[in-house]
Amino acid sequence: MKVSEEYEDSNLTTSLNLGLNVLYQIATLPAPERTKEHITSNGETKTPDEMTVRELRELKKQLKQRDEENTQLIHK
Repeated sequence: MKVSEEYEDSNLTTSLNLGLNVLYQIATLPAPERTKEHITSNGETKTPDEMTVRELRELKKQLKQRDEENTQLIHK
């Protein structure tokens, strides 16, 4: 809270929010996926800690789609 109050009107607040958003995105990934390399939509190979917020969101969407497809195959 103190940091938030101190930098309330600065550009640092945006940087802190982005950093926290990245940490949140990584923390909400399935544990086994957090250290694996993944291919981004740009064709780059990165681990989640190297990805942008947008790339992490795309990764989570891909993982969710993969899990749904696997679930459908199991239930057929």
